[in-house]
Amino acid sequence: MYLQQVEISGFRGINRLSLTLDHNTVLIGENTWGKSSLLDALTILLSPKQPLYQFSQHDFHHLVDTDEQVNNLQIILVFCENQSNTRVSQSLKKKYKFKNKKKSGCSYFVRLSMH
Repeated sequence: MYLQQVEISGFRGINRLSLTLDHNTVLIGENTWGKSSLLDALTILLSPKQPLYQFSQHDFHHLVDTDEQVNNLQIILVFCENQSNTRVSQSLKKKYKFKNKKKSGCSYFVRLSMH
């Protein structure tokens, strides 16, 4: 199983992101473009030993050049089966709620949406 797509809105340095991942994806960008925020989101959601994360005001995106803060955040991960058709591990199933909507062999997984 592999992570095919990441959708993030309103999380830390990311106002809105839709990123399709290949087998080898490299993150390149200027400072303050959200590379660390993307990696933080993946770490929060995919770390198997980490307890459920408690979000704070720091986690919500602040609009550039203002003190205005976005008041909702959403992170969506799309996993696909690899060619050997491995199944989602039981530990991931227990920690997260997978929605088994099949679309091109992909299982959608929605971890969080906060308002």
